[in-house]
Amino acid sequence: MKNFAKPFIAIAIAVGLIAAPLAASATGTRTLATDNKLYGFDGAGNGTFGNLSQLNELNGGNTAIGTRGTYSPTGFPYQPAFDATDSSIYWINSDFQNAIPNYLMKANTTTGVSTLIGEFKDGATATPIDSMAIAPTGEAYAFSEGQFYSINKTSGALTQINASTGQTRFYSFAYNPADQNFWAISNDSDGGLYTVNVSTGVVTLQLAIANFPNLGAGTSAGAKRVFSMAFDQNGSVWGVNLNGDLFSSVVTGTNAADFVTGIQLVGTPGQTATNAIAISYPVANESTNNNGGLANTGTDASNLLALTAFAFAALLVGAGLIAVARNRKI
Repeated sequence: MKNFAKPFIAIAIAVGLIAAPLAASATGTRTLATDNKLYGFDGAGNGTFGNLSQLNELNGGNTAIGTRGTYSPTGFPYQPAFDATDSSIYWINSDFQNAIPNYLMKANTTTGVSTLIGEFKDGATATPIDSMAIAPTGEAYAFSEGQFYSINKTSGALTQINASTGQTRFYSFAYNPADQNFWAISNDSDGGLYTVNVSTGVVTLQLAIANFPNLGAGTSAGAKRVFSMAFDQNGSVWGVNLNGDLFSSVVTGTNAADFVTGIQLVGTPGQTATNAIAISYPVANESTNNNGGLANTGTDASNLLALTAFAFAALLVGAGLIAVARNRKI
């Protein structure tokens, strides 16, 4: 009994001492999932549209990756989407103010160079695209006002899936690798956070925009309007509002109520007009649905409670075994 008890005493104490500080630190700042990267496309100033940077989610700082390339025309960057099949980022090149048609772009995340793929067209008709998202298997989808399309990534050709989604201004649209759902945000006054069935183009309201928190500084209407968003493998959604503030929240499954909690304001990310973001993640992790990182610290109360309880129980077990050992003189 002497030799049997002492190792368990040591293990219990060690587990308790390790778990206790981990429980305490679980209320810290949320970070990206392990090996996930946050990217931003610059929309500031004439001639700089589309430059790619890697963003620091903790302070909004940016590290330039490379110049955008020599494509033309140079419209504003709209909602990008990471493609797990080739580890590139597709994005929308558009300038509504000057009536420039929409083009599909493809960015190399190593060099920063973007290549113009083709104009978005429904048949022979040029079609403005509000946002796009890509499935882990490579299929691409897009919103155009109240319509929903699939995208041919080699040409920009569109195939209509739903002629009327019932909402417009879907400026944010992204795939969530944690819950394997597509999510979109409509900035209409009666819009909100939606799940999207990409097979049918049907959108289902999960949280009305009237119930959104201010996703950034101030209380202006722009603080509740999301211009671009992306999910990491933990299910945290990162976004840029119409004021240019980077924020983070958590959306998993259909628990859209979580979107109201845990908002993390980072401030203006990267360049002063970084208005389009994307997140890359390890492709191998996606195929096995391995979330690949720490939990959503600061937002997941159940995990925190469980970890705290585990730490406390481990310390009690350690103390109990010490008491038994002393009483029995083992």
